[in-house]
Amino acid sequence: GILRTLARRGSSLVALMIATLAIDIAFVGIFGIFSDYLYARYRIIDAPKFVQLPGDYSLFGIQGIVFTAPISLCTITLALFGLLTKTKFGIAMRASVENPSLARVLGINVENVYIFAWSLAGGFAAMSGAYYTLWLPGGIDVGSKLIVEIFASSVLGGLASIYGAALGGVIIGAGEILITTAGANLFGSSVGIYQKGIPLIIMIITLLLFPQGLVSLDLRRAFRKFRHLRSLDWRKSLHLR
Repeated sequence: GILRTLARRGSSLVALMIATLAIDIAFVGIFGIFSDYLYARYRIIDAPKFVQLPGDYSLFGIQGIVFTAPISLCTITLALFGLLTKTKFGIAMRASVENPSLARVLGINVENVYIFAWSLAGGFAAMSGAYYTLWLPGGIDVGSKLIVEIFASSVLGGLASIYGAALGGVIIGAGEILITTAGANLFGSSVGIYQKGIPLIIMIITLLLFPQGLVSLDLRRAFRKFRHLRSLDWRKSLHLR
């Protein structure tokens, strides 16, 4: 469809992501129209005595999502890394993304690879939605409400890195909550209306300082510079003594 046409014309990953956002907005509108039609035609409303069963569990007095979510994140990240680097199909997936024309010449069915990749992404999104609705209300527009955080996480971590995407998601999610909480403690609860702006600010800073994301940073070089500066400070202190 639309994404296939853009990919064949050589669109970048960022362009494909923006196109995906546009398609998501269109689908949300279609689902909203359909739900409004059902309500107007059949008067479907929520049951007044509906009781939601608790889906989470408790361990040592702590909600299970605190344990399940990080374990799931680590497991999925390692599994995807193994799939993309240790299996023939994973290498074919990487080749299909980096150079689809060459992948077709080598005999890779690029279309089937794309279908599998989108199905895999949809499965992960469904799992995320299952975790999300354990504690927060859901609806047809939940994904649209979280799209800013998702996009910012991808940009911060790096669009071509699995570990970077996971790290970016953790930083964006934790930073959004912690900064909002600190701001509310200092300036009042009205700070909460600016919560959605925090991921945007982080994304802007990322694009200005390191457009390729965290994966483009040479941590070893930065660590060597840090050790060098510490040694200089130590020698300077000895000289002053």
